[in-house]
Amino acid sequence: KNATNGANVLELDGSLTTTTGTLLKVTGGALESGSCAQFINNNNHDGVRDVVLIEQGNASADHATALRVKQDGPKPAISMEFDGAATNKAPKLEFLRSDTGSEANDMHLGTIDFVGSDGGNNLDTYAQIFVDVKDKTDGGEKGRMKFLTCDGSSTPVDSLRIGPGPSIEIGNSDDGVFRMEKTADSVAGKALTISAGDT
Repeated sequence: KNATNGANVLELDGSLTTTTGTLLKVTGGALESGSCAQFINNNNHDGVRDVVLIEQGNASADHATALRVKQDGPKPAISMEFDGAATNKAPKLEFLRSDTGSEANDMHLGTIDFVGSDGGNNLDTYAQIFVDVKDKTDGGEKGRMKFLTCDGSSTPVDSLRIGPGPSIEIGNSDDGVFRMEKTADSVAGKALTISAGDT
């Protein structure tokens, strides 16, 4: 039905008594084409809005997953598609920390975990992609991306670091086992420093 500005068209509230079960379930067991559910917004207004917002708003709920997608078949569990004609646009995935006021160096920005079972049926993180802030200074921002992998233990360790700035480190120490970085500019070109081991 139509709703006035600020009102909810459909609202399901199970916050008072619902502690287990499923508040909303959509099943399409016989569906052969189309979609079980569609959320469509085609308003061309420039206002910032979400077509779908899924929020887990309790910071103490350590085991609550905001969105879980399960797939048993060979197709991707998540597919991002851009079907417009513009050549300068494409699907975009954003990791956003919107908690302004808590900015700090070494602040975590996002993590991707690759998890699977081991021989003892334990779920372990075999590899990880991690991004953090190395310098939060306005106008001098520096970021870092790390690729971590397991090497004989259940805890991933640094395998590759990119940044801050134009530098690459291979290894799991602060100085890296192997490091490459641009150290200076000159008229002839750009200098590259390569160091390895204790040298």
